[in-house]
Amino acid sequence: QLAKSGTVSQKEAQKAALFSVCAGPGFIINFVGQSLYNSKAIGLIILCSQIISVILIGIIVNLFDKPKGEDCCCAKASGKPCSVGMAVVESALDSSKGMLGICAFVVLFSAFIEIIGQIISDNTAENMLCCLLEVCSAVNRLSQNCTLEMTAFAIGFGGLCVHLQIFSALGEISVNKLLFFCTRIIQGVITALLTHFGAMFFLGTSEVFSTSKIETSQFYGGTVISAAVLIGVAICFLYSIKAIKQK
Repeated sequence: QLAKSGTVSQKEAQKAALFSVCAGPGFIINFVGQSLYNSKAIGLIILCSQIISVILIGIIVNLFDKPKGEDCCCAKASGKPCSVGMAVVESALDSSKGMLGICAFVVLFSAFIEIIGQIISDNTAENMLCCLLEVCSAVNRLSQNCTLEMTAFAIGFGGLCVHLQIFSALGEISVNKLLFFCTRIIQGVITALLTHFGAMFFLGTSEVFSTSKIETSQFYGGTVISAAVLIGVAICFLYSIKAIKQK
């Protein structure tokens, strides 16, 4: 959006796209920390490690590709202001499109992972492929049979599913795919290292190198009633979008 409005140049947007990748606090603290490891402290350690890794990657990218005066762009964002009601409606529609796209990628890669699970019997190879493909399935598996550092690496790396989501969101901003992939690996490594030292300092060494002392919670939760209510709300939301478009 900044590139489209002219607030930043295409070059600046391309550089920002290389390191502006970070899992949200809700996912890391609540899902990974609380749900998988039964400890919000672990989630906080991974979150802080990933934020620091993003900052470091940004500094490294800027050092290797220093900005030039002609690349800077200070144009003000253009566009007519809209009413609060219209802004709420448009933001809801835009966010629903984004969620639909994310869910489509997640379902697709989850299907790939299930197929791979039926073909590959080696547990280590399956874990690595999950880490490469989809982060949610990866952290669920790695939290059960791998070290905390591997889970942190999977979160920092993101997986190809997240990478494709980012490419679809970037639109006309062209990013070097190989450089982006290598940057994700570096970010994953830095996140894992920082998580290692953070866990050693705040949790103790015994919990860092082994998952046996970290109790994991159930991956799925809720009841049949809650699932039915959620489906009903989703259906109502889709009908409301249809009604708004018809108007």
